[in-house]
Amino acid sequence: MAVISVIVPVYNAEKYLNRCIDSILDQTFKDFELILVDDGSKDSSGDICEKYAGLDQRIKVIHQENKGQAAARNLGVINASGEWIAFVDADDMIQQQMLEYLYRAVISTNSKIAVCKLMEKNECPVEFKQEQNYNCTFIRLDEKKLLQWCTGTDLNVVDKYIYWIVCAKLVHKSIVREFPFEEGRIYEDNALVFKWLFNVGSIAACDNVMYFYRVNHTGTTKSNYSIHKLDWLWALEEQIKFYKKVKFLKMVDALGTRFIREAMREYENIQKYLQDKNQAERLRRRIVRFWISERKYVSISREETLDIFTRLYPRQIHFLWSVKKRVVK
Repeated sequence: MAVISVIVPVYNAEKYLNRCIDSILDQTFKDFELILVDDGSKDSSGDICEKYAGLDQRIKVIHQENKGQAAARNLGVINASGEWIAFVDADDMIQQQMLEYLYRAVISTNSKIAVCKLMEKNECPVEFKQEQNYNCTFIRLDEKKLLQWCTGTDLNVVDKYIYWIVCAKLVHKSIVREFPFEEGRIYEDNALVFKWLFNVGSIAACDNVMYFYRVNHTGTTKSNYSIHKLDWLWALEEQIKFYKKVKFLKMVDALGTRFIREAMREYENIQKYLQDKNQAERLRRRIVRFWISERKYVSISREETLDIFTRLYPRQIHFLWSVKKRVVK
């Protein structure tokens, strides 16, 4: 039985999959299993997975019909034998010491989550593979710390992604199994990772850049605009509901404010890119309902409020201005 299970959801990733798998097999920490979940790929990704499985007995390959990244990750977790879980995307790479340092971090600090820094670029630079010195900090988590990471105001120890994504982390399997991914969604990790952090209460943070996150403009969350982008709003709403229950009201305020601004941006995007009046109207009503129910948690200026309502109710605002002008005359 391996100590660590590395789970890689794979979908049409033939261009980068070899480099991803090679970076995992090149780890200085050897006691791991690699679970490749082929999510109904239509290219040669499935064959690449099988080829590697024939070369290294630590590799398991699971094929399923296309159900999405969340379902692939959940299936990997179900089949994981390791006590610890690490997630790697099929077009990304990890530095050869990542598993060693993250495992060292959780053991030395008695933590259930260890994180490291990541870099986000189009191509992996040569210096990424250079040997690094171990540098770990133990961090207790409270509302103040979560708020700093959520809003991006404290980036000294770990980078801005710690709060939002599953990558660049080593997580105890009990935590991952307690909080599975919401299947059929994108931005599923944005609606989940914060629960991991809240429930563990503390983490070990390696101040080492050890995860390469490839900027893929054709990937799930970077692709041309679609209605599925609204799952980002769902992820924010999930956080708001959770923090209201645990009375982290500063988090609710920050997320409520962000929801309104992000929702208005998506409202404009639907009108601009999809030109779908029905979808735009559904989102408009959703924004209004949120405003009515959560107004006390939205901190925006009077001017911004007026601008929002001008865009949400253009006909009514136009009518009111017309009446005002006639009255003035």
